[in-house]
Amino acid sequence: MDNTAQRLGAIEERLAAIDEHLAAVCAANQQLLEQVEALREGQLRHGAAVDKLEREMRRGRWLRWIGNAIRLLIWLAIIGALLYLFFEWQDYLQFIL
Repeated sequence: MDNTAQRLGAIEERLAAIDEHLAAVCAANQQLLEQVEALREGQLRHGAAVDKLEREMRRGRWLRWIGNAIRLLIWLAIIGALLYLFFEWQDYLQFIL
C-alpha cells in the first residue's frame, strides 16, 4: 500500500510538472501567435506602401515622358521657325540685292 501511494504521489508530481510545462508551452504559443499577427499587419502595411510607391513611380515616369515629348516638340518648333526665318531672310536679301 505504501509503495502504491508513493507511486501515485510520483505520478501526480509528474502530472503537475506536465501541466506546468503545458501552460508554459501554451503561453509561448500565444506569444508566437501575437508576433505572427503583428508580422502580418506589418507586411500588409509594407505592401500598401510599396504599391503606393509603385503608383507614384509609374505616374512620375508618365509625367517625365510627357514632359520630354513636349520639350521635343518645342525644340522642333524653334528649329523649324529658325529655318523658316533663315530661308525667308535669304529671300529678302535676294530681293534687296
